[in-house]
Amino acid sequence: MINELAGLRQLLGAETCPGVKRGGYLNLIRRKIRCSCPGDTVPAYVEVDVSAMELNQRVLLSDIAFPDGVQVSVTARPLAAARAQAARPCAAPGG
Repeated sequence: MINELAGLRQLLGAETCPGVKRGGYLNLIRRKIRCSCPGDTVPAYVEVDVSAMELNQRVLLSDIAFPDGVQVSVTARPLAAARAQAARPCAAPGG
């Protein structure tokens, strides 16, 4: 059975993420994931550990440990779940 998780919502370690401490921000790229599992075992959310992410690093769906019985429908290319991005510099006034 194919289900859709509404759950890459729990970012663990955001407050200690080196990329954020260096002025970046966390970008949650995937909020929903297509997966295969019995309907009664769909988790409410999936936790993603971002505590060690540097600027411009990303967490792929294949890096996440999903609960037993949940298989992610993966495409041919790696899919990012979250990324630590550098903040864009603000334009100077009049420039």
